[in-house]
Amino acid sequence: MKGTFVLAVILVLAACSGDGEATATLSSADTSTAVGREATVPASRPAETTVMTTTTTSQSTTTTTLAAIPGSQPSILAGGHEFAIVGAGFDNSVFGMEPAGFGAGDQVLFVEFELLEGDRSSFEALEILVSDEMGQRSAVVLIASGSMQMLADLTMTGAAAEYEPDPDSTTWTYVVPSGAAELRLVFPSGEVVDLTPVLP
Repeated sequence: MKGTFVLAVILVLAACSGDGEATATLSSADTSTAVGREATVPASRPAETTVMTTTTTSQSTTTTTLAAIPGSQPSILAGGHEFAIVGAGFDNSVFGMEPAGFGAGDQVLFVEFELLEGDRSSFEALEILVSDEMGQRSAVVLIASGSMQMLADLTMTGAAAEYEPDPDSTTWTYVVPSGAAELRLVFPSGEVVDLTPVLP
């Protein structure tokens, strides 16, 4: 009878082993006196993997471009000073001197200012650039207070001076390409002055 019971237990265990559970039968050496015991171990499950994703949101940057101030305005506020452009013109030299790097297709641009309000010395210390379709350039000569300050190397050529600025004005000179379509002054504080209305 005991042998029949043990056989029945073994058959039950064999049937359970096909249900996805791992089984183990513990029995004594003497099957006539000990009944095998069943220990059920849960089937192993695949390890869960957690995927962490990082989403980067790009922020659009808006660049504000200041509108160009017409150079013909009677009063212009730029660079922390109030002034008017009272004259502008071209020549082939600066009083008979040729700036370094001056090419066959270049010309000298004169821009005359009348300071309306502000400190003259700080106004003359401004680094005002001129821009055209080819890029930006620094001034080569500053004419102010009855003197001429060379901001670049100049070579005496003896060429006749055709443009003579008013000695009471503050005048910056630049080397620009002949026939430049757009000439603008760019101030350190970001203001842009369009010279088109005052050019000959």
